[in-house]
Amino acid sequence: MKMKLYVYEDCALCLRLRMLIGLKQLACEVIMVAPGQWPPSLCQTLPTLKAPRLMLSAETGERWIEPSAEIIAQLAEATDTPQLMESGEDDSDAASRMVALWCESNGALLDKLCLPRLAERPLKAWQTPAGRAEWIERSEGRMGLTLSQAKALTPRWLDALIPQLVPLEDWLKIDALLAETREVNAADLHAYAALRDLILVSELALSERLLAYLDALARRSGVPLWSQHEAASTKRSELALVDA
Repeated sequence: MKMKLYVYEDCALCLRLRMLIGLKQLACEVIMVAPGQWPPSLCQTLPTLKAPRLMLSAETGERWIEPSAEIIAQLAEATDTPQLMESGEDDSDAASRMVALWCESNGALLDKLCLPRLAERPLKAWQTPAGRAEWIERSEGRMGLTLSQAKALTPRWLDALIPQLVPLEDWLKIDALLAETREVNAADLHAYAALRDLILVSELALSERLLAYLDALARRSGVPLWSQHEAASTKRSELALVDA
């Protein structure tokens, strides 16, 4: 049976699924798509176009899986650690549960810091005017602010975030991961998905320890970190037009 996973570039769940595939070296092709830019053949086949979406292909035909829980179950079936994608509820380690709670409770704050920077990258969603407009509308709806307004308030968001990074580093058990005395767990997948975009916030100086942690997860999973230099050099005149 062949598997193909269709994902969005800036989707946290999609990123965790990509990490699972890389960490476990699953035979699953990952295909990056953008809202409104799916292959025409799939537009005619599928009733709705959402990601993540998993296609299972066998001699008897194709089967599509859309609900996230079912995708996770299908991928987990091919691994020896199906709990890797769980949020930590069945994990006896209290620190792992704290990481999952941290990521959930700080999601809105991370959006306000990271979405304006993601808008400066050459995302697939920006390749057409319709895709750009949809991405902006969705992102600004999540924040309740325009991209420019959110970026202008960066000092406020950093004042709220920086103190919270200190306990997070302890909960992540970074030293054990770097020394390879523990395996990557569900907390790491949640943390990487939440923190990866912070690399783009040039006003934030992440600790060397946290940067080493993110780099280790990137290398093990095959899901790379963003390039801050590339983001800074990308010119997006569309952002000015949003608030014009």
